[in-house]
Amino acid sequence: MNKFLNKTARATGLFLSFLAATVLCACGAFTRRKDEVKLDLAEKTAFVGEAFKLKATATGDVTWSSDDEDVLIVNSLGTVTALSAGTASVIARCGAALAMCFVTVIGEEEPDRITLDVSSKTLDEGESFVITATPNKSGDVSWSTSNKAIVTVTNGVVKAVSAGRAVITAAFGTAHAECSVIVEKREEQPPEPDDEVSLDITERTLDIGRSFTLIATHNKTGAVSWSTSDASVASVNDGTVKAVGVGNAVIAAAFGTARATCTVTVTDPDVFDLEKLNNAGVVANVGRWYYWAGGDHGLTEAKYDHGTLTLAFTHVAANDTYQLRIQPFAAGTEYTANFTVALSAAGTALYGTDNQSQRFDSAGAANISYKTTAQADKPFMVQVRPLDATKPIKLTVSNVEFVKKTVSPYIADNYADCFSFGAAVSTGGLTNYAEQLKHFNSFTPENDMKWKNLEATEGKYTYGNADKIISYAVSKDAGVRGHCLVWYKSLPSWLTGKAVDKASALAYMEKHIENTMRHFGNKVYVWDVANEALRNSVNALQLNGGDIWRTGSGENIGAAGTVDWYALCGTDFIKRAFSKAAEVRKSLGLTADDMKLYYNDYGLNNPHKRAACVKLVQMLQSANIPIDGVGMQTHYRLSSYTADKQGFLDNFEESIKAFTTLGIDVQITELDVRVYASDAAAPMTDAELEAAFEEQGEMYGEILKICKRYATPHKSGAGRITNVTTWGVSDSGTAWDTSAHKEYPFIFDKNKQPKPAVSAILNAAK
Repeated sequence: MNKFLNKTARATGLFLSFLAATVLCACGAFTRRKDEVKLDLAEKTAFVGEAFKLKATATGDVTWSSDDEDVLIVNSLGTVTALSAGTASVIARCGAALAMCFVTVIGEEEPDRITLDVSSKTLDEGESFVITATPNKSGDVSWSTSNKAIVTVTNGVVKAVSAGRAVITAAFGTAHAECSVIVEKREEQPPEPDDEVSLDITERTLDIGRSFTLIATHNKTGAVSWSTSDASVASVNDGTVKAVGVGNAVIAAAFGTARATCTVTVTDPDVFDLEKLNNAGVVANVGRWYYWAGGDHGLTEAKYDHGTLTLAFTHVAANDTYQLRIQPFAAGTEYTANFTVALSAAGTALYGTDNQSQRFDSAGAANISYKTTAQADKPFMVQVRPLDATKPIKLTVSNVEFVKKTVSPYIADNYADCFSFGAAVSTGGLTNYAEQLKHFNSFTPENDMKWKNLEATEGKYTYGNADKIISYAVSKDAGVRGHCLVWYKSLPSWLTGKAVDKASALAYMEKHIENTMRHFGNKVYVWDVANEALRNSVNALQLNGGDIWRTGSGENIGAAGTVDWYALCGTDFIKRAFSKAAEVRKSLGLTADDMKLYYNDYGLNNPHKRAACVKLVQMLQSANIPIDGVGMQTHYRLSSYTADKQGFLDNFEESIKAFTTLGIDVQITELDVRVYASDAAAPMTDAELEAAFEEQGEMYGEILKICKRYATPHKSGAGRITNVTTWGVSDSGTAWDTSAHKEYPFIFDKNKQPKPAVSAILNAAK
């Protein structure tokens, strides 16, 4: 009690001294500086053993003291140490001024606390990072993970094992702190390829004495060796093939363990199977030319010169018939024949399958032009009946052409009048899917044009795989979609540490755009300039508030190989990317007719994300920055269609209309349809899969029907669909497969055979 009274008296005295000093200062001369001191804390509760620092703001030097050094002490720097339970005051003096902090010391020990420098993290499989744990006392921190199959942790070093989500916990005494870790499936790099070789021509027919050159493309450094199966038919020397004799031969190009072949058929243009027909009822062998002149007289050799067949009858009889027949090549198949006939004497000519006639007088000859459709059971025929037996007749048939009018079995051919039909491929797929790729006339390098694969080491460029895909496309007279120039993912690891602010990020981005576009030049007909710059999904609130851009760890940004372009640059990275691409396009001497610039994203069936994408396009258009189209990725699940077929198709069509209404085109850039409703769904039975494939085919077909409708603008000034591309070819291998099941998303099955989707897509073209 006495101790408390003494402390109270001391405090009262200090206060009175403080008051007196204040009065004296107030009453003193105005020229004297007023002493002042202030503390950052007026009161504090501390634990026994705890130390803390008081900060004093004063007009001069500060001296420190404690009014009860049994409870706490204070050093000359203002550091206070609590010694025992109780209350005491810390006094800071500056001249005549003083300030106090009342401290209550609690006898309990300070509770355990621990903090982590990272609360959430997204990694690719195989990546690691270090968490720093800070406890409030000295002691060891223990670490644990909620799922070792997803991530492991050792002394704060976290390693991503497989895709999924796990929680890392740091424990210190009674306290703990957590970090949520998302592990994404690492994009698989293409394996080191086996030896590959391909030829630009796989079959060729040519006349004796003619030559052509085969171009062999191989995937490694080395020489190609050439051989022929029959040198008496066709010879080969360093890729140059020469026709030697009539027949068939196989030209082979060998490169290491790989081999590619071209079948060569050699014909003799001066050899015809000419046979005298004794009456009109004789049916000739399919695909041959025949002539006859009534009886056994007046027959001479046929002469052929570059598409013209001439028959000269020097001994004739009045009213006898001279005839040339051309038999179509396949029964039941229609052909169109174009020809010209010249007659050198008076008479009558009959021609065609319907026996049209024309009369010639003795004054000279006339020409006949006729176009008809010949059938296998009705040979195309020209016959002449002279009126004067004393004058020879010359019959000339030239420009004979049979054009087959059959429907191609390949998808791209059936949509040739609408849009190109493409597939995403790797270099290995060029040989693995050689037969299936006949259905496509546009190719997208699936990974080989992404920044990390073009420039894994700064300044060292590796274009080889992408160049092989382009060479293949050129050999097939197909187009190439460039994918992609700017993406937040698949970036080289060195870029993350160098693109640290707006200036550096934009500089690196523009340099990459320039290098890439200049290398590939006019071999790419469309570029995905910016890819997935919008949020994963957009809701109404985010749309209305303008919060539509991909940024932050919640949008899968933060792991190595990612850059948060929006956080560094705002929307300027999109504007500058398109501006730079347009600048390079112009410098290459190209226009929008030669090369299109596209924005590419997924989830655009969603009305809010669709509207966000419209805002992105309008942002560029209002700034007069060229943008030629939007790429709709269209990665779908079958369940999104079967749950509400009409609703799904309506949303798909509305997205096409929303973008084409802006006056730009649309391409379906990454189409696939997974048959399972979720990654963890139980595997289907064979019967269930068969039924799913039928519905999957129906979905593909309905999508293509809508695309075909928009192959022409739906209104004046609107854009149109110019390409449909599937994000793969065959179910034999796909990144969509999960540990629970395969996803079977493509139009060819795991054995590379057509699924119902192929027929559905072909039927949609009719």
